[in-house]
Amino acid sequence: MATAPDVYSAEPTHPVLASSLLTQPKLRTTDTTRSAHESTDINDWNLKDDWDAGIQSSAGTFRCGAVIGFSRLRNQSKENDEYIAQSTVGQPLPKEDAIERLSSVQLLPIHNFPNAAQAIGKVSDSLQELQTQRTNNHSVVLIVVSLDTLSEGIIRASNPVKGTALLAATLRNLTRLSRAYASFLSVMLVNTNGLGPPNFESDQQSEKQKAPVEDDTRFSRDGGIHSIFQIPGPSLLFNLLMKTLDQGIDTHILLSDVKSAKVAEVIKDRVGPGLGKWGIWTSK
Repeated sequence: MATAPDVYSAEPTHPVLASSLLTQPKLRTTDTTRSAHESTDINDWNLKDDWDAGIQSSAGTFRCGAVIGFSRLRNQSKENDEYIAQSTVGQPLPKEDAIERLSSVQLLPIHNFPNAAQAIGKVSDSLQELQTQRTNNHSVVLIVVSLDTLSEGIIRASNPVKGTALLAATLRNLTRLSRAYASFLSVMLVNTNGLGPPNFESDQQSEKQKAPVEDDTRFSRDGGIHSIFQIPGPSLLFNLLMKTLDQGIDTHILLSDVKSAKVAEVIKDRVGPGLGKWGIWTSK
């Protein structure tokens, strides 16, 4: 029977770097171009790619079957809504084409919250009729403006519970519409009050000065909604009204000024991969 080898008689191996034990990818010197898939992955953060693509039937940040909310960031400067309702404009349309498109636009002016609820009910009836008569694949966009401001009026006249309850019920109706007509309907909710506490930037600066540096991590662990462009601070959903509003939104887009640029940023995406995407908003 052969004897077992003596482990103490083994010779030491040559020293090697730990990094050399890792499998290195093979470099392709003959092909310096990236595939289309690789290029897409590199630009996955760019929200501009999504808004250039427009409303998609089932994929993308701007898609049918979802409630998409647009909010601006409150700050210490003069509050305005200069670009909360803009969209990028390409080449101007010929007069005939512009008139044809405008003929498909229906405006329902509202003056108070009950009017808003009634208008949404009328839209529901129109969508049901449209679904039975559809002969094309064009998307339908439902834009609802200032539900947050109308809800705030009820809160001031009555109480926060009543205002947020009516808002929550109306948001559920919008969600039901987006799901019932998911094949062609995109719901866009434009909020005009703004997210964050009043004097948002100054409040964060004072909080930053008061709190020790090591305590900054607690701000990012409160489970709230934050912007990647703001210094650590409280959640943008500062009160019950804002939290209720956000609960009815599938994809929430924040518009804010970052230095001299206007930035659109996805701060919430309930079902899609849009969270964290952003882009510089330029109107042409």
